[in-house]
Amino acid sequence: MTAPHIQNRQLLATCWTWAGDAAPARGDERSPVSIHDRVAAVAAAGWSGVGLVHADLLPLQDELGYSGLRSLITDAGLQHIELEFISNWWATGELRAASDQVRRDLFTAAAELGVTTIKVGAQLTAFGTSDLVGPEAFAEAFDALATDAGNHGVRVALEPMPMSNLQTLQAGYRLRHWRGQPPRRTGRRHLARPSRRHSERVLARHPAHGQGLRGRAR
Repeated sequence: MTAPHIQNRQLLATCWTWAGDAAPARGDERSPVSIHDRVAAVAAAGWSGVGLVHADLLPLQDELGYSGLRSLITDAGLQHIELEFISNWWATGELRAASDQVRRDLFTAAAELGVTTIKVGAQLTAFGTSDLVGPEAFAEAFDALATDAGNHGVRVALEPMPMSNLQTLQAGYRLRHWRGQPPRRTGRRHLARPSRRHSERVLARHPAHGQGLRGRAR
């Protein structure tokens, strides 16, 4: 059997791929490695883009400004930038207030950096929540988040994880169709028709959780 020819070889190094000794929900999530060294290493390894986590963004804004950061990345030949990570977007109280601040920061950075996709997470106890959110409330909150993102000119990439309330790609598929919306396919991305104006949802995959690398077909 002949192996399929892969036409899209543009791969994006998500934030932990090039962060060095940093990891999610482990205290300070900032990379200890110089952004100049990180960008040079990613470009030399042949990646086509990078993901930046929220904890890195504000220090980099202070150091370089968003225009300087964007120039550093694009001058190295990297074509795509992705931002992450919004959690607790379905929550209330202090958790939701903190989540909304991250959302505002990422929307601002996205406009300055030319970003089109922001990655968001499902419910993880590591990010502060313990009471499991109901599926209807989760879907409603996601619809609102996707609509808000669309109004800011970006889309959200929802990442299923086995340790979350969205454990598989199949669970993500069911969430996408929670109102019986017909799917629309574009390249390797599976998009749901928005239930509200400007809303667009994208299912994301992450190599750290056994779901394969993410090709970026722009």
